[in-house]
Amino acid sequence: MQLWSDDRAVAVQVGAIILFAFVVIAIAGYQASVVPDQNNEIEFNHNQRVQGQLEDVEATIGSMPAVADSRTTTVDLSTSYPARTLFVNPPTPTGRLRTFGTDNGDVAIEIENAVATNGDMADYWDGGLRDYSTGAFAFDPNYNVYTRAPRTFVENSLVYNDFGSEKLTVNSQSLFDGDDITLIAVKGSFSEQGGTASVGVRPVSASSTTTTVTNSTSEQVTIRIVSRLGPGKWQSILQEDREFANQNSGGHVTSVNQVGTIPVGSETLNVIEFKMEADESYRLQVAGVGVGQLSAGEQTTNATYAVMRTDSVTTDENVDATVTVEIRDEYGNPKSDARVNATVAGDGDGQQGSIVDTERTTDENGLVTFTYETTGNIDGGAKTDTVRVSLDSDPSSGFDETTKEDVKTTVTVKNTDGSGTGGGSGGGAYTITFDDGQSYSWDVSSESSPITLRASTDPALPGVSTEFVVNDSSVATVVSSGTDPDTDSSGNADVQLEAQSNGDVGVYVGSAGSSDVINVSITGVGGSGPDTTEPSLLGASRVDDTTISVSIRDSGSGIEKSSIDADDFTTSPGSIVSIDKSGITDGATTAQTVQITLGSPVDSETVDVSIESDGISDKNGNTRTSGTVTATNMDGVAPTLDSASKVDDTTIQVTISDGGSGIDKSTIAQGDFTLSAGSISGIDKTSVTDGATGSQTVTINLQNPVDEDTITVSLQSDGIDDKADNIRTSGSASVSGMDGVAPTISNFQATNPSGDDIEVSFDSDETLQTITVEIRDSSGSVVTTLDQNDFTQSGLTYTETTVESDGDYEVELIDATDGSGNDGASSASNNPTTLTVGPAADQIAYVSGSATTNTEGTGSATLKINNSGSSPVEITDVKVEFKGGGNFQRIYEDGAGTGVGNHEIFISAVSDVGYLEADEYTIATERPLTDSAILDGSSDATISLTYFEDNQGPESASGKEVTVTLYFSDGTSTTITVTLP
Repeated sequence: MQLWSDDRAVAVQVGAIILFAFVVIAIAGYQASVVPDQNNEIEFNHNQRVQGQLEDVEATIGSMPAVADSRTTTVDLSTSYPARTLFVNPPTPTGRLRTFGTDNGDVAIEIENAVATNGDMADYWDGGLRDYSTGAFAFDPNYNVYTRAPRTFVENSLVYNDFGSEKLTVNSQSLFDGDDITLIAVKGSFSEQGGTASVGVRPVSASSTTTTVTNSTSEQVTIRIVSRLGPGKWQSILQEDREFANQNSGGHVTSVNQVGTIPVGSETLNVIEFKMEADESYRLQVAGVGVGQLSAGEQTTNATYAVMRTDSVTTDENVDATVTVEIRDEYGNPKSDARVNATVAGDGDGQQGSIVDTERTTDENGLVTFTYETTGNIDGGAKTDTVRVSLDSDPSSGFDETTKEDVKTTVTVKNTDGSGTGGGSGGGAYTITFDDGQSYSWDVSSESSPITLRASTDPALPGVSTEFVVNDSSVATVVSSGTDPDTDSSGNADVQLEAQSNGDVGVYVGSAGSSDVINVSITGVGGSGPDTTEPSLLGASRVDDTTISVSIRDSGSGIEKSSIDADDFTTSPGSIVSIDKSGITDGATTAQTVQITLGSPVDSETVDVSIESDGISDKNGNTRTSGTVTATNMDGVAPTLDSASKVDDTTIQVTISDGGSGIDKSTIAQGDFTLSAGSISGIDKTSVTDGATGSQTVTINLQNPVDEDTITVSLQSDGIDDKADNIRTSGSASVSGMDGVAPTISNFQATNPSGDDIEVSFDSDETLQTITVEIRDSSGSVVTTLDQNDFTQSGLTYTETTVESDGDYEVELIDATDGSGNDGASSASNNPTTLTVGPAADQIAYVSGSATTNTEGTGSATLKINNSGSSPVEITDVKVEFKGGGNFQRIYEDGAGTGVGNHEIFISAVSDVGYLEADEYTIATERPLTDSAILDGSSDATISLTYFEDNQGPESASGKEVTVTLYFSDGTSTTITVTLP
């Protein structure tokens, strides 16, 4: 049996290879697309988680005033990818969390024009500047795939993401909340990268204590912070939170402005100023917290001022009393372990008691309580001692109640057993009682404060000393004139009582051995009484570039809408074209708005809106005739291109300006400018201050000088921006005197056209302003100077002819300057040039021994001549004669060609050969050359004669005497006689 042969291919192996190739391709595709997509999602989710953890950091910082305890928050600075068997992961991404600004003393929270309503606190919070260094947190991600992740910042109660072109907040601000102002300064240094960061936040100065403040008489309460966010962003944040006074939602912010910048590392931070509504009270809370490493000075605060917590106290004889004082630090928070001293100062009746322990230290709440011990029985009326308390000093000497370290209160000791009074209501010779009896009800809303209380003696005694005190000065105070009143001629003594709050207060009067008390019940404090106050101008804010919203309020009888018209307002800058008062409800007592329309946008970041003298009235006829509020972010005018000036041939300085929000330096680029002549090689904007108003300069550098006097610098469509995003997309300025290219001089020559004339001529590629040509003789002395007034101009060719005596001369173009002062004389070739003035014949001579002949019977001969002058000469005619033998009749050449030997007479001059071409030349005749020969100065020429013939044919001229006469273009001639060898 025969087996068939098997010629099939190895199909199994080929299929396996193809399948393996598909697997490799699939793995590569998965690695290239699926793995990055999955890792991108992991990184994105990690970034979201970090943002939430940074919110926890901010919440921990914000909680310090309430909890005053150290707390720790963790932040995941790294993430991980899932393990992959066949696929490769990039390195683990590690972000960095750090503080910034905490080491720069200029980064601070500032409070100004805040005056405490409490007298003791006002010794410190007196309207002066208070500042607290602070800083912020920054998280810088470092992802492998999610490369557009934002930087995240924690600053001034905010957490926000910075995407470069946009900043988006993650949480709400807590600096301002109606009447509450909360400011927290962050101190310390923190920096960690990768892993899990533990951010410990601990109180440096923190408590729930607040200080009630209002504005000083002439200024608004002002808060300044340092922020990476600009004023526009802060304004939108506060508008969203409805914290502006004109939003009628309980907010009190009237304006937000940028008032400066502070460089921190490679960044420039903004100083943002907030102004608060005037004539309002605010609860101010300031705290300091520490993160990371703190210096010794950052870990503690100083005992700064004292606050009397016992306004006044009344006690019975033989009964001790207590006086409590609070010590606060520079933040306004209670300060523990502060040393405090107390002493007693008596009145004219002597000292009624003493302090048991005169030096004590404050407890954890910043409080210290002193015991006032009465000395025992007293006689006559109530007696009053003053308790003086000083922080860290002895109050018995150098005590000054107006300083922040010194406070005082009074202790009144009553005579409870009537001893020493002599009987009666006081037991003495007279009694003193209040005319209104033992009680009085006072409604402040109907009977305005202060009221007058009268006490009278019985019998009526004039000139009797009295003393009035209250037992609770938080409810009412005695209006002091410096001394207590004496009774008048009718035995009466009057005192004024000022209401402080609703409540009951005992008013005491004492005189010698008699005393009395009246209990006054006060209501209506803060209520409405007769309206005698004009409307208030609350604030102004931007609606758009030409519209301002002005907020006014009258909380009494309400706004009289009809009293409002356009003439009531003026704006600076800008002019008013109309107002819209549809936002006002006649008689309304809440904040109302008037919209002011300007005639055109203004080139100013702020616009002041002022009330004019005719003013705005309320329903009770009270008129506001003055006052100014400010609208911010009003800049609606783009920067301007003002001028251009020359620095040098390749440098132009351009002046731009903006009077509003200031130039945005980052928008200035080379592509913003074009030139009418020349090309820009680069610009220099280092002299531009970012955000500065007024004139700023940009330097434009040209690649090369230009051959134009005037260059126009123009702005392109992408333009230059200001900080309010107004863009200047057109405009131009011209600069003159920019021609930096010298003229080009060509064809410079000096010739002797005839006689003793020297003709100087040259060409220029532009009109010349000045020309100087010097003509020097053979000794080098200048014999003639020509200037621009001597030359004749035809187009751009300049020619002048002057007369000199015979001789050799050097002619030099010294100056060829255009209207911009560029000198092109150096571009002239053949400068200086030389020439000889005089007959051409005098310059030509035979070169001795130069004659030759053809000894083979062809009848040709040559001889050389030399031009000894410096000017070229032109040979126009020639005559050849033989003397002393020979019967030559002609010179004849019948060959073809153009060179030597192809013409009867040929003169080989360097510049321009000359020749005679004829059927034949007849001996002893003057013939013009077919082409004249020009022989340069100081050069030789060879005269060739081809061929001599007598009447028999060619004949050798050897040994014969030949005479050659040369005729020149100036009419002169010379004769050369030589015996041919």
